[in-house]
Amino acid sequence: MGIIKRVLSFAFLIFLLRLIIKGFLILVKAFWFVFYWLCWYPLFIAFYIGLYPLIWLYKRVF
Repeated sequence: MGIIKRVLSFAFLIFLLRLIIKGFLILVKAFWFVFYWLCWYPLFIAFYIGLYPLIWLYKRVF
């Protein structure tokens, strides 16, 4: 009985560990999604809007 109990508790610990890792990965994906749309994407848009006049000026001068 002791061996079965030990194996079951070990399997339960592995199950809990997998659950924690899966939850952590979901949180990381959600954070990345929010970070991308709120921070990274507007930065790219602002970068291209800022770069456009410089490219136009460069083409006019050279």
